[in-house]
Amino acid sequence: METLPFPSTGYLVGALANLVLFTLGFRYAWKHQRHLAFVMLAAALFGWLVEYSQLIRPDSEYYYTQAVVSLPGPMPLGVVLGWGIMMFILVMTTEALALHWTVRPLLAGLLGVSLDLVADPPFVYMDFWVWKNGGAWFGIPWSNYVGWFLLLALYLYFLELGVRWLLPRRKGVVGEILVAFLPIIPSFFLFQRLIDGYQWLVAQGIVVDQVVIAVLLGGSALIVAPFLYRARRDQTPIKVVLVVPAFAYVSSILGLYTSGLYLAHPQLVVVSPVVAMVSGLIFCWAYLERLLPPSVAGGGAVR
Repeated sequence: METLPFPSTGYLVGALANLVLFTLGFRYAWKHQRHLAFVMLAAALFGWLVEYSQLIRPDSEYYYTQAVVSLPGPMPLGVVLGWGIMMFILVMTTEALALHWTVRPLLAGLLGVSLDLVADPPFVYMDFWVWKNGGAWFGIPWSNYVGWFLLLALYLYFLELGVRWLLPRRKGVVGEILVAFLPIIPSFFLFQRLIDGYQWLVAQGIVVDQVVIAVLLGGSALIVAPFLYRARRDQTPIKVVLVVPAFAYVSSILGLYTSGLYLAHPQLVVVSPVVAMVSGLIFCWAYLERLLPPSVAGGGAVR
């Protein structure tokens, strides 16, 4: 198996942080919502399968440059753990908001993309991974964000189906494992078909990348917004759920400056904090009344 070179100090710090966050999330899930611990493992496996399928293609758009531990692809173990902790915070956030289950996958896709919009530019600039042909979003192609949205939304959709249909009928560890891992099958199949179809349409000039991402994200935001407005805002904050996106945004913005990317693309000095603040507010939305004074948090949430 091909292995990646041992990483730089910056990458090593990020990889260790990923491991710590995954461990904290897994520990919390196992103690409070055991099925979510299996979801974290399944999401990590699903993320690896999707990325492996893309990395081994002759026309693969990207590749990784370094890793503490390499997995087939080759890809870093830290990235795979990242998919697990990502799914954990997205499930916890959408559950805390008490949104209708059909809306949760859309919000999960939006939040996941928002994290990547902030994180990818500095990390790509530091050569943690490389996009062979660059892209319109500060060196990253829009296809990356379409892929992120589809991966997260598809898995969460089939997970929600399993939680509602299978888990009540199959109690115990076996049911929890099935609910977590079975969504991988339809999600992986649909992801491949949808991403291949999207890339073919773009290659044929039938659709434009910018239009697709605008419709996908804008349309989802319009659907989610009224549900979010009526969502719960009185939940007790869960530290690990809030620490993960906070760490991702802070480390990404620090990377913007330490890498010198802010000199090459000064517009990111405004864009990255704005994206981080808007999506960070949504991560905190379910806890606003506990985090802020009532006069600031406001009312109107559905109880």
